Amino acid sequence: MKNCFAKLPENYKLVYEINAKNKKTGIIMNLVAALPAILFAVIALLTKDLSEVPAVSSKDLILAGVKLICFALSMLAYIILHELTHGAAYKILTGAKLKFGLSWSCAFCGVPEVYVNKKTALIALSAPLILFGIVFAKYLAAFILFGGTFVFASVLYYIPLAAYGTPNLAAYAGSVFAMLLMGSAFIAIGVFVSATTENQFIAALGTIAAIIFLQFIDRLNTFINSEFIRKILSGISFSSRYANFSAGIFDYAALLYYISFTGVFLFLAVRVFEKRRWA
Repeated sequence: MKNCFAKLPENYKLVYEINAKNKKTGIIMNLVAALPAILFAVIALLTKDLSEVPAVSSKDLILAGVKLICFALSMLAYIILHELTHGAAYKILTGAKLKFGLSWSCAFCGVPEVYVNKKTALIALSAPLILFGIVFAKYLAAFILFGGTFVFASVLYYIPLAAYGTPNLAAYAGSVFAMLLMGSAFIAIGVFVSATTENQFIAALGTIAAIIFLQFIDRLNTFINSEFIRKILSGISFSSRYANFSAGIFDYAALLYYISFTGVFLFLAVRVFEKRRWA
């Protein structure tokens, strides 16, 4: 069965089409895409004590600007790579001329000169998700093994502590939760490093080096006089964000940091697999 046709086959007719350049369609698409961001922003505002917001210095504004620029650049890179993945799938399956575009509402890739069958369309449209599924399954398997073992051991250790003493349950639970978050991020780093090389020994060494770097980078602050650089190093460090959890304080900023770190490295692992897949 052919993957594409120069014109609609016999007994087929065009029933409906989605035009992303249409203003109404574009608004709906962007509102749906913005809903998760709006939801997280509302949750952050509801859980943040605005009466304790510290004074903002010029260096804080510069750092926030740098973060915003990095976020915008990473989103641009993601959009480009995402559409290239669709394009690679369409090109391999149909051999037709690709068309990339950017409207006010979205970026897109397609093969407008041909009609593709359902199987081809599904493969091309889901190509980024298929690779993410492979990477996420690898990550999830490692996290379940680590998380399950760690939680079981933590509960086991807590029983004699509670029997013969009065441990701080909030601090204990916070420490366990923070370790799970850090472990999640470290596993994501390991998945990314292993995706870049076929040598598992090198992957293990690279992951260990990255973990040590992230755990102890804030120790360099004792040798640095610049307050701006010290803030950056403390912001990157994993151990500095662990402190509040170990004291029984739920730190939303640290939670977001660990989850974002995990997501970024899983995303990078997917990009590496995509590059190797279509090379």
